[in-house]
Amino acid sequence: YIGMQCPYTGRKTQVRSEDRVSTGDKICWTEDDIEIFLQPAGDSKSYMLMANLDGEKGDLILGSPPGYNRDWTWRGDWQVKTNKKEDGWEVEVRIPFSAFGHKTPAEGEIWRGNFGQTCKLYDAFVSWSHGGPRQSTPFHPPERFGELYFTRLLPAVRCPEWLNSEEVKLGHVEGHLELIGQKREVPINCSIVFKDRTSEMEMVRREVLLYPSKKIVAEMIATTSVSGSYLVRIQAKTKEAVIFSQEFFYEIDSRMLATELLYWPSREELEIEVKLNPYQLPKESPPMVNLRCRMIDQAGQRVLQRENILVKAGDNKPHKFIFSFKGLPPGRYRFLTDIPNKNYSMETMWEGKYFTEDYFEYYGNPPWLFKGRHLGEIDYPISPWTPIEMKNGTFRCWGREYLFGKSILPEQITSQGRSLLKSPINFILKEKGRTSSPDGVITEIESTTPCQAILSGKGRLGSFDLYIRTQMEFDGFMWFDCTFSPSQETVVENLTLEIPLNPEYALFYMTQGVDLGASEGDLQKRIGAKVYRVGKGSVFLSVVENIFFGDGKVGLSWCVESDKNWINRTPEKALEISKTENEVIFRCNIIDTPWEINKPFTISFSLTASPVRPLRRGWQSYAIDYSRWPEGEMQYVSSARPVMPMSYDAGGSDGQYQSTPDARDPDLLRAAIEKVHRYGNFICPYLACTHIHNRDPVYNIFKNEWFNGVSSYDPETYLMYHGEEDRLNRVNLFADSWKDYFLTLYKDYLAEFDVDGFYFDNTFADATYNPHHTSFGTYTDAFGRKKYIRPIRQLRELNKKTYILAHQAKGDRAYVIRGGVANLAYMSFADAYVSEDYVPDGIKDYINEVSWERSLLCYSPHRGIPTHIIPFLDMRPERIIPATNSMLAQNLQARVLLWNIMCDVNTVKKFEAAVQDFFPYDPKFISDEEIRMSGLATTDTKDIKICAYLLSNQVMLGISNFGNQDANVKIHLNFKSLGLVGDDVRAIDLLTKRKLSLTQDQLFIQINAKSYLLIGLTTGEEKEMEKSLRNGDFEKPFQRNGIGVNWKQANDQDDSAYFSLSREKSYSGTFSQKVKIFHVDNGIQQVCPVEKGRRYKISAWVYIVQGHVALTAGHVQNHRAYGVVETNEPNKWKNLTLEVESIENDLVLTISSTDEGAEFYIDNVSLEAT
Repeated sequence: YIGMQCPYTGRKTQVRSEDRVSTGDKICWTEDDIEIFLQPAGDSKSYMLMANLDGEKGDLILGSPPGYNRDWTWRGDWQVKTNKKEDGWEVEVRIPFSAFGHKTPAEGEIWRGNFGQTCKLYDAFVSWSHGGPRQSTPFHPPERFGELYFTRLLPAVRCPEWLNSEEVKLGHVEGHLELIGQKREVPINCSIVFKDRTSEMEMVRREVLLYPSKKIVAEMIATTSVSGSYLVRIQAKTKEAVIFSQEFFYEIDSRMLATELLYWPSREELEIEVKLNPYQLPKESPPMVNLRCRMIDQAGQRVLQRENILVKAGDNKPHKFIFSFKGLPPGRYRFLTDIPNKNYSMETMWEGKYFTEDYFEYYGNPPWLFKGRHLGEIDYPISPWTPIEMKNGTFRCWGREYLFGKSILPEQITSQGRSLLKSPINFILKEKGRTSSPDGVITEIESTTPCQAILSGKGRLGSFDLYIRTQMEFDGFMWFDCTFSPSQETVVENLTLEIPLNPEYALFYMTQGVDLGASEGDLQKRIGAKVYRVGKGSVFLSVVENIFFGDGKVGLSWCVESDKNWINRTPEKALEISKTENEVIFRCNIIDTPWEINKPFTISFSLTASPVRPLRRGWQSYAIDYSRWPEGEMQYVSSARPVMPMSYDAGGSDGQYQSTPDARDPDLLRAAIEKVHRYGNFICPYLACTHIHNRDPVYNIFKNEWFNGVSSYDPETYLMYHGEEDRLNRVNLFADSWKDYFLTLYKDYLAEFDVDGFYFDNTFADATYNPHHTSFGTYTDAFGRKKYIRPIRQLRELNKKTYILAHQAKGDRAYVIRGGVANLAYMSFADAYVSEDYVPDGIKDYINEVSWERSLLCYSPHRGIPTHIIPFLDMRPERIIPATNSMLAQNLQARVLLWNIMCDVNTVKKFEAAVQDFFPYDPKFISDEEIRMSGLATTDTKDIKICAYLLSNQVMLGISNFGNQDANVKIHLNFKSLGLVGDDVRAIDLLTKRKLSLTQDQLFIQINAKSYLLIGLTTGEEKEMEKSLRNGDFEKPFQRNGIGVNWKQANDQDDSAYFSLSREKSYSGTFSQKVKIFHVDNGIQQVCPVEKGRRYKISAWVYIVQGHVALTAGHVQNHRAYGVVETNEPNKWKNLTLEVESIENDLVLTISSTDEGAEFYIDNVSLEAT
């Protein structure tokens, strides 16, 4: 008879009928269950009995490890009863000895066994005899079974739950023991030990004699005045054996004030838990106590402080609050919590007596944001930079001031000493025919660090309580969260935010970004960068993510993530720019129609005064003639050079304010080269990049001429341009000019730094990823219209981290490609210019699973405008596929050329070295059998151009012989080197156009980036492949070993041969590691990493010639515990679908047949999370 108490909360997972084996036994280990293992004396086998909380059971015989040779045919005659409770469940089991083929054990006979419980809710495994490190079989190892001693004489000891009295908090531990089942008057020795868990030092020991007839209840009391973690161990034994052993753990806190630091995942805020011990409080203590929290650096200087934290003194409950330290430099800090005497009336004995002190080390953002790397983990500016100053209601960052005075909104904002506001910023509310403005002051400075300040203010606006939380960062970015709480239900006629601007500096306005109110499906429509002169009268706009007002030297940027909680009956008039003789007013019409308000709502926006530094000595300025821009894209202000500091221009007009140096300055170039050599960063040092995806014109400063940009969104630009000499010349115009100039001017100097280590982008690729096309969330407004959300605050953070990452990449190269003509200097020539006081705003996507090792980085910083930056992923398959876990990869729609290298068969070593540099083989990251990019491709002719790029979540690989009609070219693509197929698949030979009678001189292989192709081709099958191609029979499946490959012809303009696994994307889902494919008899087997506990839909198209085919899903090889679906319909394509829930982190899909001589084809295998 076995009884087990399962203390965890029982939870039955969703279990399919497939969780039974053919014998009908229930596979209970997929849910909450108990498992019993018994090995009778003299028996080499062990018996496993299991039951879930519903009383369903299963049993089997286990052989020797590691496979255990499970025998499900054994039928044990045993019974089980379960009882569900609120805090767990109980189970009792009755097992006749005859079930094992044994007689009743004799006195003193010893069996071996183990008892275990699985709790899926806590992912816990509890066993009576520990089975070693947790693996897939934590209860199974027979060598770790405990001994079961059979006797009729041994009594039992009952140990009820230890008394959880309040005295435990002070170290008083009490418990009861009683002896049951003992008929003889023989005492049982019982020892109770009280130990310190940390030092293992025994502090208290009690020896107790238990007499059953006297019904004596033994009592143990242990006390200590020292705070810490303690263990209570109770053992009862006879001469024959230990009959009882149990342990209890206690956390004892003798301090009056206990503080626990709880980290939030972002590590930008600290969650504090404070607990007051009522037994240590003086009798005269007040009901509420004021706490003070301080953070001290290693130099003993206070860096953060927060006071007046009210905590209830007598309830003995933990109190939690948030302590923000965003922007704090990394280091070791001392965190103190105390009760100062000055804040309330208390006896003097309180002062300085009660406090807690903890040390913690802060290293910025957690490492899992940059998995496997230590670059970019910090979240503070690269030194030198200017900390925030706060004095008398004024916040100062470099060159700018935000004056609050006694208001809860800025009264004045200055940049370079120039006042940008004509009057204070204000909310105007109209309700019940009355107009009102807020009154209120800053009531609390929540926290301040050199990098960030957070303040809050309260006021009254009509019938609303107005609470504003303001966050300011060192680069001048200020974010406002404004919460309106009605004291009663009211009807708001109009609510407006007014920003009065100084007309002296608000000469122009620029919209940058996307119309957040764009209709569904029209998100690709950019407003773009448009500059207008502020004229008299009013101009109305729908909500855009950013508007910048300025004069070319100073300006103010307003930004919003969405118009959520705005109520606009006429959304095209949500924003208004109005000019009078004395001021320019920017209005946000938050509520423009009468609306009933009965609950709080929040409006958020940001303001950033943009800094423009004086031009550095030795720098020169140049500008782009906007008249050459496409009509409608730009309204230039005069015939003279423009003065608006735009993202794509040179940033100034008069040579005094400039963001881009002249690349021909030898001193600047020398400094840049030295920095590249010192830090190991490859920074493209030519003024060649522009925003070409809008076909913007570009001015070549080397040849003093213009040409129009090409579209980086057009795949033909990078695969077909070699047939258009003019386009090719345009593409290479800047790069060739710069390289010749660079190498000529500094040939001798560069010899010191191994010039061959530098690579130049010959394709003139636009490396700018424009987040205006992606990275959006959606919501529905009050009128049922779909609107968009840009996570501006989150998007900013990636720019900071990526900038830091580039500077930290010393041993590992960080490839920095610049986007936007005006801002080349930010990264390439003026690192100090940026790092002194300004980290550009940018885009952040969720990058939890993205590997940053040797990634490409692109910068296009805008002054005060949160805009675009993208870290590119390596093109290697194992880099692209795992990245689909992140929103970054899912949003990666940028049409960007990753690499383009000219290779020559006579310089194979150089080619391999170049490929190795762009696709470095890291033995720590990939195994030998997976991928070696140096063996990507070889040819038997010269001038083979190999290029690859990311296009719409696909990897495109193109091979061209540049129109050499006479060359008998044979190209060998080693698919194994690409990591696309299994180990038993050899290289495939694809013949050129002459033998395939193709009209083009290219051959492409299209690969879906989310899958690994199921290809079973060998070199002995080219003839059959060629025959199919010549006959134009592209839809006929090509088959080997049950693996089908569809061939199909391309469009009319391109008669190249394409092959792919399917007509659609062949694989979808979430993967965290490389998918492996195994060839089994008459079929395939594919191991797919999945998320444990999620449901997945598996689909496969099968064409049967003869036999039957089964689609099976499981989590170990050939284990059909999930489900199976079969078909035997011949001569037609049949879709097999199966929906399962994963119980492990891998899912094995098997498509095979057990029929001898079965013939079938497979197509379009997909796995999708539901």
